[in-house]
Amino acid sequence: MFTALDRQFEPAGIDLANVKDGGDGPIGEDPAACRHITGLSKEEMRRATTIFAATFGLLLPLLYCAITKTDEVSSFIEVEHKLVELIENEEFQEAIDFLEGAAEKFPEQDYELRSYLGVIYAHKGDYEKCLDIWEAGIDEGYFFEIDPQLEIFEPFKEHRRFRVIAEKNEALRVAALKGSKSKAKVLMPTKGQDGEYPLFIALHGSGSSTEWAEKYWRSKQLQKRFIVVFIQSYLYDGMKSYGWRRFDPRARRDIQELYDDIVSQYPVNTNQVVIGGVSAGGAMAIDVSIDGVIPTAGFIGVCPGKPTEFDKMKVRMAREKNIKGVIIGGEEDENLPFQKEMVKVFRREHFPHEFIVVPGMGRTYPSNFSKKIDHAVDYILGAR
Repeated sequence: MFTALDRQFEPAGIDLANVKDGGDGPIGEDPAACRHITGLSKEEMRRATTIFAATFGLLLPLLYCAITKTDEVSSFIEVEHKLVELIENEEFQEAIDFLEGAAEKFPEQDYELRSYLGVIYAHKGDYEKCLDIWEAGIDEGYFFEIDPQLEIFEPFKEHRRFRVIAEKNEALRVAALKGSKSKAKVLMPTKGQDGEYPLFIALHGSGSSTEWAEKYWRSKQLQKRFIVVFIQSYLYDGMKSYGWRRFDPRARRDIQELYDDIVSQYPVNTNQVVIGGVSAGGAMAIDVSIDGVIPTAGFIGVCPGKPTEFDKMKVRMAREKNIKGVIIGGEEDENLPFQKEMVKVFRREHFPHEFIVVPGMGRTYPSNFSKKIDHAVDYILGAR
């Protein structure tokens, strides 16, 4: 159960011919499949124009590189870094040429490369070509992060076929949800010891995955001392990306069941459990900790939103359980007002917490994040 996640996905079997044009009903009427999106940062809104390949992730930093040709790259992550650089610099034709070379070298990344090609044409304002890419992919069983409710999809609505494409895309996503499950990956600490280990649970952000979370939730303490668990949501955003809703009983239940499985199979010190997450994953981490979905010593929220059921009574009860919290926000993050609302309640209820606002930062991981993780863990587990 607790193994590396397989990133491949078998397209759902669904008759797209039954999705017809016209009508005024909402796209994606299955209530279980609806996503509540709030407080997107400018960076996220910009990316959501097509929304990139899931492997790019919600919060990939812009790591610029000197690569100019695909024969100079040895991994797909280098391709992604270069594509991001070219797109941000509005060097669209260069990005297209680079992508065509990458397609020959990395044919197994076909989905991701199509997603990038779509975002390039969307940034160019060539919405017809972007729609061509989506349409061809959907016909092959791919589905993308297309949410017509987002403001940045308004330009696409001027094109008649966008609605049909969005409906077919949503049909594939909903079909995939029927068989989806939340999954966990467990990493044991490098420093062996007798007895039990503290446990750290990491939640990815929306439009991301365990694979991306694993790249960032790293530190000396986590590696040496903790059993670290990365939980991936059941909720597909795109074909290889996953998200969290602000209130999701199924996700709560999944996290609880995965936690129970972990403590039954691994030597966990249940008095030293910390949960952390970024953006929507940060809100879920706060919700899980404060509402007692699983027993925790505390939480780390990086640029989190505010959980739907957050209130002073739950904060008071969490304080009585000796739970502590750390929130790391960005000065430019549009979720910052929600974080300040939570901190006001923390202060009124004398809930032990730290609130760090990073100057100039949007919704992303802060610099020296590994050191911030270790500081937060020390603060939360200090008296335990």
